[in-house]
Amino acid sequence: MVNSIVDIKKPFWTTSPSEASGRDPLAIQNSSVVIYTNMVVGITNVTNRVRYMGFYCWLFDVIAYKTEKTNSRKEQQLYLRRAELLLAYLYVYIEEFKGVTGISGTNFALTHTANKLRLDKGADKVKGATGLYWKFGMGVFGQYYSGAMRDLDLITHPQEEIQIYVPTDKGIQLAQAYNQNISKSAKDIFLKSIFSGSIDSEQIQELSAFALHKIPVKSEEQKQYKDLLLSADYPSYNYSFHRRETIHMLLNLLKDKPEGIEVLMGEFLRVNYEKHKGVTELENNTAAAWYIYEINELLHVSFEHFHAAFQYSIDKSPSSMTDSINQLIEVTSKEFGEHNTKSIGELTEIENTNKTYQYFLEMLAAYRSGDWGICLSNAIRTILSVYKQCQSQNEAIYKISTHPENNYARPGYALEMMQQLVESKLQLSVEEYCKQILLLAINQHMFSSYQKSRIGQGLVHNYMIEDNMAWRLRDTSPGRTSPRLQNMIQYLCDIGLIVKENDKYLITEAGLKAIA
Repeated sequence: MVNSIVDIKKPFWTTSPSEASGRDPLAIQNSSVVIYTNMVVGITNVTNRVRYMGFYCWLFDVIAYKTEKTNSRKEQQLYLRRAELLLAYLYVYIEEFKGVTGISGTNFALTHTANKLRLDKGADKVKGATGLYWKFGMGVFGQYYSGAMRDLDLITHPQEEIQIYVPTDKGIQLAQAYNQNISKSAKDIFLKSIFSGSIDSEQIQELSAFALHKIPVKSEEQKQYKDLLLSADYPSYNYSFHRRETIHMLLNLLKDKPEGIEVLMGEFLRVNYEKHKGVTELENNTAAAWYIYEINELLHVSFEHFHAAFQYSIDKSPSSMTDSINQLIEVTSKEFGEHNTKSIGELTEIENTNKTYQYFLEMLAAYRSGDWGICLSNAIRTILSVYKQCQSQNEAIYKISTHPENNYARPGYALEMMQQLVESKLQLSVEEYCKQILLLAINQHMFSSYQKSRIGQGLVHNYMIEDNMAWRLRDTSPGRTSPRLQNMIQYLCDIGLIVKENDKYLITEAGLKAIA
């Protein structure tokens, strides 16, 4: 007979589930992601410095002739990782470089200073190695830059025959231009250091020409970066110039604002949105794509604030879901005053489309202060004003979004959102509308969270619901997608087309020539 006291094992958790960021809590951002990916080919949200690309082309070209084994990705990885760590040390030991942003690995370098810097100990992916500067096998390059450089036709990825990353003809040209700006002595020290696995800290100063944030003005290297960014999108058979047109739009905006612009990305999107208001015949071009992107974003972020309002109206211990929703409905309805009795359709008729961004900004401010009535009433007004403005453009938006070369009609695209958030609810009162949008947001979050968990994205639930009780699991904030424009702006600063002075972006003479 089994001894129940001895043989029955207690239940236990094997491993805690990982927590993912869940940056798209309602699973509606795909359309926006497709648009900005098409608009700025070769730039990602994490490729911060354009000169990394010249550096990688140069490094892969030069070490190809110096490694012990040709066609060895293991060796390429070894020296790549050491080289990236050495670059990070420049921003710790060179005084005038301190405080420069966009350089990966500096957090590690700051905490591993020494008279003799062991690049091998901090970079080499060998068995038992821990606490390295970067977890990803092919370093910063593999995680951030390899895809972008392929999209810019600078490198070819490993294949069956050639198992290493190899610069293309265009990549070789950039490598040669980069090489011209580094002295022989600096190159000798750099290469000796990565091959030996160490460097004396006092030698770091001699490597200042490798700085990622400083491209010699009027050099061939600077010209090649400019030509690269202003060239046709890759692959060339698409014959599109969205990246170049986006750059021209940014530069022309700055040209029209000689006093400078502080929040350039936000101003770019707002001005382009305002220019397209009331334009029935939208052209299928770069500006129209960014307009549709901004329609998406205004609707997405407003909708996400319903999700956020519920999330922060519940406690971290189980509380009544019904009570939380009713409280949000009550405070939101009060904000409409005498218009509280009108239907959503009637509110749309009297809505002022010139106040879209006023509503949007007031929504953001109210969210920060936790005033849910003001927050959600402005979210509703933002949604209705966007919907009203776009009524004469629906056919044009549909044609552009469903065009085979665009394919923007993904989850969360403008017309789908307007139908979901407004068109199907025109007969509802404010109270009924508020309740339905809250429930829609809650249901979409729970559905998308379970879907993401099922496919291995870790824990992405912001809250849990059971038996009409809800409790908050973590704190997150609603927000826009990141359309890669900020890194585009950084690139334009790096190559001298714009400059940032006193917290404002200004166009330079080189920038004016680029759009002349």
